[in-house]
Amino acid sequence: MNFQELSLLVQSLILVVIPLSIIYIYDGSERRFGWLFYSSLAAALVSFLLTMAQLIYGVSTVEIFSGTLELNTSGYILSLAAELSTLVVLIGSQNQVRSWSARSSFISLVLLTLLGVIYLSFASNVLVVVTSWALASAATYAISMIVKDPKSVDGGIKYLIMGIVSSSIMIFGFAFLVSTTGTLSLLDPLPSSPPFLELALIFLVVAFSFKIGAFPFHAWLPDVYTEERQDSSLIRLKRGEGHRYCSPPAGPIGSTVAR
Repeated sequence: MNFQELSLLVQSLILVVIPLSIIYIYDGSERRFGWLFYSSLAAALVSFLLTMAQLIYGVSTVEIFSGTLELNTSGYILSLAAELSTLVVLIGSQNQVRSWSARSSFISLVLLTLLGVIYLSFASNVLVVVTSWALASAATYAISMIVKDPKSVDGGIKYLIMGIVSSSIMIFGFAFLVSTTGTLSLLDPLPSSPPFLELALIFLVVAFSFKIGAFPFHAWLPDVYTEERQDSSLIRLKRGEGHRYCSPPAGPIGSTVAR
């Protein structure tokens, strides 16, 4: 096990154990909340430092976990941006979330969102993309409605519906892609005459356009962002809404998109 693989495992362990611990340890007291808040802040900071260390001291590009993840410079930069944004969100929302009844859940969901974004940044396998996307999406759906006031719930439901639609389209796109390439890897060479590649790319472009709110799939953005609380919107902006696919992925599929 190399340094980069070990660092990612430590990050994953921290970002899973801390959120779960918060749920079971929190007893509603102000003192316990302060301790758990600073623990989550420390977890995000450690994750940031580990990613920075991997970027500086690690190999530029390496495949781990049987090729399901590809650790590369672009993935590190995206992860660092997500981790830095998580720190900003936690620090900036500290005073406001203290009055929420679900404040401990908010902190846990923020860290789980970060975990999903980190794996999405390095994903080179369809199953990893779908799983990490689902983790980050489910957490942000919950965050968008966590205050439970009518306006937040209305905006959160709209966001949930659009998320389900775009995720369904994404799964269709990956289904066509896998049937074309015969593999779940996004890095394997394409066949000489792929029959459904163009159709797969159309579905994926539409799905990710919904996620990032690109024209003409942006009609849902004003309602959701104006009706939700600012904290919830910041979390979704932190997640990047398809940041990994704003540029073509590495490998033969990415080169096909670029053409």
